[in-house]
Amino acid sequence: MSPRLVLRTTFRRSLTPPRAAFVDDFIAAMWGLTGDIRSEIAEVWLFTAPAIERVPFTFVQIARAELATMQSIKRRLGSYVAADYAEAIRLFETLGFHIDAPIAIGPKRALFRRCWIERTS
Repeated sequence: MSPRLVLRTTFRRSLTPPRAAFVDDFIAAMWGLTGDIRSEIAEVWLFTAPAIERVPFTFVQIARAELATMQSIKRRLGSYVAADYAEAIRLFETLGFHIDAPIAIGPKRALFRRCWIERTS
């Protein structure tokens, strides 16, 4: 799917209002939570733009706070990240996510890694 279609679909399926961060009046990141409202499991989604790289520490602080909010809504959170996207994998690890081994997904068999975190209480 095109990035535009993915973003539109994700917005429609969001369990919470999508959130956004700006750097110098430019959109730097958008994120949210999707899934079945009846389930204790939800998918985290995150899109970033190059502007986010100018504020890495602030971004991680905001990500931790947003993750805590998401974990108060759903017991288990997960996402998939391209297996070669080292920066995203490092972010998920920094936030405390478990990172699974790469698996092939889709008709082109692209490699992705499942990232997940579970609330302990």
